[in-house]
Amino acid sequence: MILLMVSVKAQDISAISSQLNTVETGKYSYRQELKPMAGILVQFIVVQVDSKGKESESMYEFSFADIDKNTVRSLTKKDVILVQLLVGGKQKLIKKTTNNGDKISYANTLQLYATNAENGTQLAKSIKECIPEAQKKENSRLSLKGYQDHINWLVENLGDIDLPKKQIVQKASTTDMAGKLILEQTFATKNKSENQKREFNLAILNPNSIRYQITGEEFTISVDTRRSINGIKLFVDGKQKNYSKNIKFQATSITNGKDISKVLKKSIPLAIEAFEKQHPQDFTNQTALAFLNKVISNVSAS
Repeated sequence: MILLMVSVKAQDISAISSQLNTVETGKYSYRQELKPMAGILVQFIVVQVDSKGKESESMYEFSFADIDKNTVRSLTKKDVILVQLLVGGKQKLIKKTTNNGDKISYANTLQLYATNAENGTQLAKSIKECIPEAQKKENSRLSLKGYQDHINWLVENLGDIDLPKKQIVQKASTTDMAGKLILEQTFATKNKSENQKREFNLAILNPNSIRYQITGEEFTISVDTRRSINGIKLFVDGKQKNYSKNIKFQATSITNGKDISKVLKKSIPLAIEAFEKQHPQDFTNQTALAFLNKVISNVSAS
């Protein structure tokens, strides 16, 4: 079954790729290539060549599952025919790499080049046909059940990020308290390094606040606490700082970022249920004292 799914995907991409040609305009020529990557991502490479033979390459990584089918269309811009693709909700889910890999940015639109009107129309048609299948695969990719599955996934899939000008080491760990996570992140540049550690419970987060927050080359998933309470304990280089009301998870890729977002959204209500089972609300005097002694026995501040 897995081989069949890969084959179908390869056929979809091949149908589009076979229609991509070198396009000549008054000032530039454009060489294009589309190929599948890991999972459901694809890579689009376009090389712009000027009249003096100088080349400029741009690489794009994205999933057709994120493209709004209704925005795919062929249009004419000056002396070139383009096929426009826009990400649904105008989210920046297209990764762009230029300057020989030294510059990374994210965008919500992508343009392919067509040799003529007929080629543009056919490209748009093939892309539209590819989108529903990509979305179907996207929706069925993660199969997690219950609180522990979701927590395990977060611990196992928060990884390190190697950017052109920054390296981020990231890991999450759990405790014996339901819903509690410890997120450790080290941000290192050429001149300095900073370690940040956050302790919090998923149950205090607001699932409706989950959003992508993309700044320059960093792809993060940002989450706020419920009612904006300062419930996230922060340490910087081992020293405790003020409690905060927001936390950011770093994504290793577009797919990883989308998965983190999905898993967090489902994990938060599951964490609330798990916490309530672990700490029933109908306390007796004895169980209440035992619980309080457990959670306040070790308190430190600086």
